[in-house]
Amino acid sequence: MPAYNAFGIADSELTDCRGKYIPTIKFGDECYEVLGIRPPLGAPKVGFLLGREKDCSTMDFNYAYAIVAANMEPVGLDYFNAIEQIGECSGLILPGGSFESPAWYYSDDSSLDRSEYPNDRSKAYAYTFYTALHMEIPVLGICAGAQVMAAELGGHLVKEFKAPQPHKTKEPLAHEIHAINVVMMKIILGVTSLVTNSRHSEAVRDFAALDLYATAPGGVPEMWGSVKDNLLGVQWHPEDFAVKGDKVHKRVYDWLAEKARLYQRQNFS
Repeated sequence: MPAYNAFGIADSELTDCRGKYIPTIKFGDECYEVLGIRPPLGAPKVGFLLGREKDCSTMDFNYAYAIVAANMEPVGLDYFNAIEQIGECSGLILPGGSFESPAWYYSDDSSLDRSEYPNDRSKAYAYTFYTALHMEIPVLGICAGAQVMAAELGGHLVKEFKAPQPHKTKEPLAHEIHAINVVMMKIILGVTSLVTNSRHSEAVRDFAALDLYATAPGGVPEMWGSVKDNLLGVQWHPEDFAVKGDKVHKRVYDWLAEKARLYQRQNFS
């Protein structure tokens, strides 16, 4: 890294490695020079399931900045080696993105074949999430990543929904969110309401194994998680605020950093 879109590695850099060993995708000095910050020595490593841009596996600048600003070291996970690559990580981020999800995410029909994923990305999200869950690694889901987490744990999504304000918008300030679980929202964000951006066209309809923490006007779920399993999902993009110095939104990443440091002490000391 970098190769494309702020931070990326070309497929050609990974091709020769497949079948020989599992490559570790880490930031070099040039990446931290671009960011202008770097994590402290001994910072917990957090896996980030990379996006896809022009034959590269990529991480956007804002994600990278928010991770490092929270005193974590980013480790890239590609779709084909993520399960092995996560072994050295103390946290996992499932980022946002646009990709097709399995049909059962939107259905109550339990007879649907749950072994089928429509593409490499949807499969990687699910398998990496379950690997982290099995290893008890804390997980932060952002937007689509948060939806995957909810659906894989028995909840359901909806492709179309009604809300007083647009939720698929490029506006930097889209709508407010308000606490449903005041205690958890205060613990994580330090506030009971705030204004967020919003770039999602689908939404979570219901939850099975996760608790709802906050909603937007109209009841659209915006924040959820599990204290027991160290899981947190947010429907917006807090990294876009963190990169501008917003300390409240940055606390989403601080939450993962706190859990990752604890995991690091318990498993890598």
